[in-house]
Amino acid sequence: MLTYQYLPDVEPKDDEVPNLDISVPQINFGQYNHYWEVFNPYQLEEPVGASLTDDILDIYADVKRGIHLYEKDEYTGAVSDWKINFEIHWGSHAVDAIRVLHSAIFR
Repeated sequence: MLTYQYLPDVEPKDDEVPNLDISVPQINFGQYNHYWEVFNPYQLEEPVGASLTDDILDIYADVKRGIHLYEKDEYTGAVSDWKINFEIHWGSHAVDAIRVLHSAIFR
């Protein structure tokens, strides 16, 4: 299994990371879809509404994009895409989704 800390630091060539149209599956978490979150746990702020469906689909799209690049032998682009998107986007969605799923299962 490929883990984040083992991904090398790489810079993709501009032509290695095309703008891909990724189709995502339809999912429905029913009563567990909407939840409250605070974006910065170190700052007192009002919670905002969030969606488990949005979390999962954002993770899926970001990871799938890297897989698509990897399957096209664009390894540098895939690794760079996975690392950057984990840091700035889907990593946060993964943490939120795990917390929400844990709460839904064990509450």
